[in-house]
Amino acid sequence: MANTRAPTTIRRRLSALGKMHRFNDFPWNPAYRDIQGPRQGALRAHGRPVQKAAALTLPMLRQLLLTSDESARGRRDRALLLFGFVGALRRSELVFLHVEDVAIGKRPASDADILIDCLGQAALR
Repeated sequence: MANTRAPTTIRRRLSALGKMHRFNDFPWNPAYRDIQGPRQGALRAHGRPVQKAAALTLPMLRQLLLTSDESARGRRDRALLLFGFVGALRRSELVFLHVEDVAIGKRPASDADILIDCLGQAALR
């Protein structure tokens, strides 16, 4: 698998195997040398380097915003894109974002107009 898969894919699949083991009450210790040794050796010998995604630029964001229509889904998509860009939020933080996590208003001693509470931690954006 290391010949054709990225290191992240291999790690994700091992994580899924571990989750299924725990779900079915089978023993699973990812730090066990019979798991770690071959994984590290395969990644070292055949694994591809991790490729970071390019950062979203303002012109790219503008193009993405133009692709969404005026439907409720399009407005939601634009809001998520804007919140994610302005707040520099990770994909996981956007997934966990709920309507009640967003408050529009000013916080005392701040110039920010929108307060986003991500994952229970207030973040001023």
